[in-house]
Amino acid sequence: MKKKTKNHSHASGEDYLEAILVLKQKKGLVRPIDLVRYMDYTRPSISRAVAVLRKEGYLQPDTGNELELTQAGMELAQKVYERHRFFTRQLTEAGVDPKTAEQDACRIEHVISDESFEKLKKHVGRDGGKGAGEQKKTDIRSGVGQQLGLYSNVWKETGKGGPN
Repeated sequence: MKKKTKNHSHASGEDYLEAILVLKQKKGLVRPIDLVRYMDYTRPSISRAVAVLRKEGYLQPDTGNELELTQAGMELAQKVYERHRFFTRQLTEAGVDPKTAEQDACRIEHVISDESFEKLKKHVGRDGGKGAGEQKKTDIRSGVGQQLGLYSNVWKETGKGGPN
């Protein structure tokens, strides 16, 4: 059975789009040199990637030295960035070292299907953050409370011990 995965160049293109989105939010104007510094890639690598992203319709053509996402580029960048933030947050909240969580999130964001990501988001809560965790804690506490209630009945019936 052949394993179906996205190829490396696709994931790499998504990384560039995500970086452009992040830089745009931070700086407003994004130039190729900003990507060189942010991603720690060489100028020729950035130039090749920019040319490919323009050809594929993710970057506006003929914007001079500024990198501008097209509507399709913006949508894909936001999708990847949402996944990156979600998985980074989930992994760090689970106790993973933040640096490792960032690296793992960067890999996961490219290979997870839309269906799996949407189901996972719903499973942990709409915001994927502390709100979902608080709900889980409440559920756990009420479950423990129910268990203690059950055990207190057993303790009453047997006359043996139990919490005071």
